[in-house]
Formats: sequence, structure tokens, C-alpha cells
Amino acid sequence: PKLNHNIYKPVYISPHSKKVMMMVSPKVLCSKCKHDVTIENVRYGKNGKDLVCLSCFDLPMEKPKPAVERDRFHCLRCNYKFSYRKYSNVAQRCPYCSSTSIALRDTITARSVLREVTLKPEPAFVR
Repeated sequence: PKLNHNIYKPVYISPHSKKVMMMVSPKVLCSKCKHDVTIENVRYGKNGKDLVCLSCFDLPMEKPKPAVERDRFHCLRCNYKFSYRKYSNVAQRCPYCSSTSIALRDTITARSVLREVTLKPEPAFVR
């Protein structure tokens, strides 16, 4: 946040008097509305870093975005666990080894793994 360092400003009390330096409260830039506000009218934001003026501080918070539904998968070739968005148009293959033999993580059983291996044999990785 920007802080104006002009704390002391010359002020004339009467037309015939000398200049008197008076303390003026520093102003801070509000991180939401971008207005200069005196330091007495500022609070720290919800994240603990931003300085927010009192009028913006009292406003209701923005609603969080709804979570995107995702399907969780498991690669039968390299055992990599990953997820795709539920209705994604991307070809469903393992992002690690590019294998198309993937299964939903909730539906993997010993029987389903054996059935998958016998139906689609793929070469194993050479070590």
C-alpha cells in the first residue's frame, strides 16, 4: 500500500502569524476502491495484507466460485492418479504416459485390473 509521507504541513493560524507546522494524518490508498483515505479510516483486509477503507470493509464479501465437478482416474499402466473435469472434451488418456487404459479410481478392484490386463496387453516399461 502506498503511504504519503507528508505528515507535517505548514499551516497559517492567522493572516499575521508565522507558519506553524502541524501534524496531518497520513493518507493511505485503499486496495479496493483506490481512494486516498486517512489512516484512522483504514483496516486490514480479510487476507491480512491489504489496507481497506471502512466503507469497503463493511461491504459483503464476494461469493466464492462453485467447485468444478471432477472425475478421478487411475492409469492402469503407470499407476498415475489424476482427474479431469466432469464434462471435458479432452481425450481421456493418462497425462503422464499417454496410455488410454485408465479407469475411474472408485471402480478399481483386483478383478477389474486383471480383466483390463488380459483384454488390452500393453508393453511394460523397460527398466
